[in-house]
Amino acid sequence: TLVDGDALVPLDLDYILSRREKGDKVVIVLNYPPERNAKHSLKSWLEKNVAEEVYPGIGKIIAEKDDKFMKEVGRIKALEGEDLLFVYPNNYDPTRSRTTNPKKLRITEKMGYGDSAGIVDFVRKSVN
Repeated sequence: TLVDGDALVPLDLDYILSRREKGDKVVIVLNYPPERNAKHSLKSWLEKNVAEEVYPGIGKIIAEKDDKFMKEVGRIKALEGEDLLFVYPNNYDPTRSRTTNPKKLRITEKMGYGDSAGIVDFVRKSVN
């Protein structure tokens, strides 16, 4: 079962777990660290307030969805173990969506391999 989610469309952990069959393993992958740093908090605050000016009431909706997402992340971390793996980058990568700098792209590629290295071992354990 593949499920996509983010702060605006939170993961539905209960749905994911209800779709599992006996012996299934779950790998949940985020493409950014779930921890919030000061830069992220400031950016979110600014985006929420700008959106609120254009669409009154949307700031509350965004805040509620982000709160739900963070609660789901907490639940996922609490359940991580034998049959559930939670994978996310340890650091923000040095690239942006339009980066074409080969050196930065190679660094980001290596970071991705390192951050995802545990997936193969986790899946192999279920086969053996």
